[in-house]
Formats: sequence, C-alpha cells, structure tokens
Amino acid sequence: MRFTKGKKTIFAGIIVTALLAGAWSNFGEIGAVNAGEQIPVVQETATPVPTPTAVPGYQNVAGIPVTSGAISVNETLIIDEIDFTEHTTSSVTISWDCGSLTDGTYYIYRYNDETMEYDYIASTKEKTYVCKGLKTAKKYYFTVCAFDEANRLQGAFAAPLETYTKPKKVQNLTFVENKKDTIELKWDAASDADGYIVYHAEGSGGFTEAGRTTETNFLDEGLLSGKNYRYKVRSYIFHEDNISASSGIVKMTTLPAAPVITVKGGDKKTRIKWSAITGAAGYYLYWYDGKEYQLVATLEGKKSTEYIHTGLKNGASSQYKVEAYRILNETEYKSGASTMKKATTAKQSTVTSPTLFKTKQKLQKSTAYLLNKDFKSALKYSESYVIPGVSGTDIDGFYSKNMCPQGITFAGSYLLISAYDRKKEENSVIYVMNKSDRKLVLTVVLPNKTHAGGIAYDGNNIWVTQTNTVRSMPFSGIKSAISKGEKEYLASFNTVCTLTHTAGSLTYYKSKLWVASYDELSSGYLGAYSISKKSSSPELKLVALTRVPNRVQGLEFTGGGKLILSRSCQTNAAQRGFLHVLDIYQPDLAKLSKGTITLGAVKKTVDMPTMNEEIAICGSYLYVNFESAAFSTAVERMDRVCALKTSAITSLKKEKPLKKNSLKSLEKPETVGDLLDMME
Repeated sequence: MRFTKGKKTIFAGIIVTALLAGAWSNFGEIGAVNAGEQIPVVQETATPVPTPTAVPGYQNVAGIPVTSGAISVNETLIIDEIDFTEHTTSSVTISWDCGSLTDGTYYIYRYNDETMEYDYIASTKEKTYVCKGLKTAKKYYFTVCAFDEANRLQGAFAAPLETYTKPKKVQNLTFVENKKDTIELKWDAASDADGYIVYHAEGSGGFTEAGRTTETNFLDEGLLSGKNYRYKVRSYIFHEDNISASSGIVKMTTLPAAPVITVKGGDKKTRIKWSAITGAAGYYLYWYDGKEYQLVATLEGKKSTEYIHTGLKNGASSQYKVEAYRILNETEYKSGASTMKKATTAKQSTVTSPTLFKTKQKLQKSTAYLLNKDFKSALKYSESYVIPGVSGTDIDGFYSKNMCPQGITFAGSYLLISAYDRKKEENSVIYVMNKSDRKLVLTVVLPNKTHAGGIAYDGNNIWVTQTNTVRSMPFSGIKSAISKGEKEYLASFNTVCTLTHTAGSLTYYKSKLWVASYDELSSGYLGAYSISKKSSSPELKLVALTRVPNRVQGLEFTGGGKLILSRSCQTNAAQRGFLHVLDIYQPDLAKLSKGTITLGAVKKTVDMPTMNEEIAICGSYLYVNFESAAFSTAVERMDRVCALKTSAITSLKKEKPLKKNSLKSLEKPETVGDLLDMME
C-alpha cells in the first residue's frame, strides 16, 4: 500500500487535530503517554484497517534511549512513502522514507488482533524492516514513527499500512481427463485461499497464464491436438498479486486427432491412406471381417500413413478404421477412431482405345485438326500413336483415371510415353509401345509420383526428369520384362544427377543429354551434359549452358542440326500465357566443347493443337505428344502422339512473323561460367 503526498497531508492533519482536541494543552506537563496507548488509526475507504480503542497522543515506546528530559512533539518528522516491498509465507518487508530526519531511529509497531492495539516490535536506524515469524496467508498492519535522538523529538505515526503474507503452495496437482483439445486438472485446496492461477506451457516453451478459478479443478480448453503441455498452479489470497510459490510441475498430452482415411480397392487388395497426425507415435489399423473389427496392422512412426491390405477376393467390399496413438511417460494415449470407410476390390485393365477420336474421320473434324493448317498438312495419321491410359491405367493393381501424358522418346523398337497421376494417388508410369503395330506392350511403374515431364534414351539408359534432377534406369530391365511377356514392370532408379537448373524436358544428341527448364514468365536454361559410366552408374557433367524462351515443354534436334522447341502453356485463351507452338532454331554448336552454344533467333513458328508436350524424331517424322486429352477445359484437344513430316515442320520456306512470346535473339555467345554467374 503506497500513500501519496496528498494522503499524507490528510493523515497528518487528522493526527494534529486529534492532538489538539485531546492532549495538546497538557503536552508541557506530559513526558510521554502511557505505554500501550495508541494514536487513532486512519482508514482508507477502499481497504478498511483495524481501529483500536485508544487514547489519542504519542506512545511511550519502551526502548527509546531517553537520557533525561521530556520528548517533544515535532510536526515535521513525517514518515513518507511507507510501503511493503516483499513478502513470503512467514515474513513481510516494509520500507519508508523520512526526508526530515537525517540521523535518528525509527520505531515499528504491529497491530494486535486480540488486544486491538498496536504493539511495539522493533526499532532500526534503517528505512526498511523485515518482520519474520508471521502466519501464512494472513493480513497484518504496521505503523512507524521517527525519533530524532539528538534533539529529543518524536514525529507523528505513519498512517497504518496493510500487508499480508503469501499462501502456501498448491499440493497434489494431478490430471482428471485429456481430450484432443482440452486437459482437465485438479489439486488439493489451499487453506484460506481466495482462488488459484493456472499456468501452462506447450512443449518446452515458456509458461503463460491459462486461467483463474476459485475451484480446485480447471479445464484448459482450445489446445492443439497431439501436443505435450506442462502445468503449474499458484494460490492467491487477499489480492491476485499475493500468490503462493508454484506447485510442482506436471506434464500431460492432448490426444492426437482422429485420422481421416481414404480407402481404394485394387486387384485383390485395398490401400488405406491418411494424412500424418500431429504428435502421433503410430497408428492402429482395423478391418471389419463381417462380424467385428480386427487389428490388421500396427504402424510405427508419424509418417507411416499408408497400408496395403492384400490377400482379398475381387468383388468383395472391405471396411476399415484407423486410430492414432501417442506415448507420454510410457503411457499410451489414443485418438478417437476415424470414420469407417470401405472399398470394393476389382481388377481393371489399362484403356488403350482413343480417348477423344475413335476414327480418323472424327479426328479430322476436330478443331485441333482444322484450326492448325501447318499441323494439318504435316500430319501422318497412320504413323501416329493413340495415347494409352488417359481414360484408365492399371498401376500395380490399382486403377487411375487421372493420368496425364508428358514426355516421349524412342528406344530401340519402342516408343516410350511418360505420364503422371494428376491427383497424385498413383505412381507415375511409362507406357511402352511397339513401333511396329503402335500397341501397348508394357507399363513401367516408376518408384514415385514425379511429374515425369521429360524422358530420353541414351542407348543404355532411360532418363526421367524430377525437379532439378534427372534420374536414370537401365533400359535392359524394360526389355527383359517385355521378353518375358510381362505387362507391368516395377522400376527403380539407378542414379540421381543434380543439375544447375530445373529439369523440364530432355533429348539426347551428339552423345550428350540436353536438358531444358520450364518457366511460364521468364526465359529458361538449356544445358548440355556429357554422360560417363553409361553401362554401370551413369554420371553427368555440364559441358555448355545457354538461355531458351519461356514455356518450353520439349526439345529435339534434327539430323541437319536444327533445334525444335515445343512451347505451350494453359488450356485456353482466357488464361495467362496461353501458347501452343513449335519454334525452329538453327543453333551454332561449333564451340560446344568450349562451353558455348549460340542459339540465335527463331527461324520459324508453327501452330499446334493446345498443350503440346515433349517431342521426338524417328525416321522422317517428328512426333509430338499432347496432354490436352486429360483436361476437359482445354480447347483444340488431341489424344494422339501425332506424327508430323519433319521436313514440312522445319522447312524455312514459309517463314511466319515472330510470336510476341518468342525469344527473338540469343546471338551473343554466353559461356557456362557467365550463365552460372547469372543464376547466382
């Protein structure tokens, strides 16, 4: 409790008035008032203090070293700024100031509840005093007066100060119940406590106040699921700042959230998947066998979020549910079970019939054919391939209707077409088609869900793009699977080579792997890489690097050294960057070994149906792949790998004006070092 200057003036006035009314007229005859008699106690309206029945005046305080003569009253010896600065369960520390006393003694009195009087308890020359041996959680009142020994003057008593000791700390803090977003606690009641403050901390973080209560239990709400929380509690009495020491710290966890599962039926098997649950140590998977749920598998680890249940019969329906579990202090805490989901097993085959145009006549009536005159005149229908799997692909026993065609390359007697699952449910694939009859002979299942935007064949290995890497696999494994009459081959990558730029599309030319990047707005990069250890563990080394236009989806070199870039973007003209063309260049590769590629200006642009992807040359034909059959919103859609007469596409007799989106000139040679510096 702190007294302002205004309050002190009022208190002094009250005391002086009392003196004048009571004993001031006889002061000259009185050496001191009898010991034990009190001055009137002044009360604050906000915090009442005890008012003992006492004779007004100054106390005769035992212990004042009076040598001779009377003690005189001095109105200037006023106690200033009396306050209590510290307290424990058994002590309080009070302090004060007295600007008018430079060298003297201070006398401290404490109110006695039984006698209703202020008792003298100590004297000190300091301006602070620690009163010990007090009771826990109790109010106490103190007053102080100043004594000038040299001049034998005693000042007025300070207005009574209210203090209090702290309560004892809370005992036996324990938990009642925990859920995914709440934790309930309880503890023993602290004697005479007015209330409790609960603190929590997430994980190893700092404590913050969770709430206050007058009960001996508390529900902490709005917590994060699957998280550890630490707790401590303090009691308070008289004032919410008068708090006990902290209880012991205890730790509890919220329950993990219930997984949300998807179930997909396949060929004599089902796949159950869910997203990783925060805080989960693992999962329990249950299968309903027609009578009750049985535990099928225990999966350890937060990221163990997929399970394939095999050995089932096709045509049967199976249903599943999953629980997440979490462990704290060797105790397991489970989430609620997921909603039950079911699926039916079935075997389905890859669709090899055309997705859009069943006949040549229907294709020739399409907008893709009619609106692109150069494409129309160059197209060789009989040499074109129907893109398989767009309507449905069997991928390791599971079926996808979301496959999107991407890259193409020729390898021996086969055309290879890469595709990815737009919903990312199934792994990416490579369709292997026989060049002689243009039919699907094998589906290569890649080991992941890469976009597979570009593929190429170097005579030994198939290369597949993935972000800023290209990954190799021996072609021998694919040929072996074909020779055995297998319809599916589960592949694995042999080597992973990291590039200086994003890998979007590939081709193999002049014993080098050429890799172009894709960017919708900015120009990209084209790197030429030499290949070592082709027959074992292929490695790449950057030989040359140059810039290419934006939106490059594929590239191919002709036998005469022309470079064809397949550039496209978006499904229709309402979208930013809509484009679908082939750009023809005549690059200068004379200084390729020295790291320089001079691409030059685009020589010709040929319009294509929308969403043209990778390209490849075989014999006298340029083959262009399209992904538009996988997009219902696309205009000028195409469901074939179209064979175009290469000479008709690359002939420079019919030059067209440059497109606004073309990279007009790259005539200034740039070295690898220059371009790598630009990348940085």
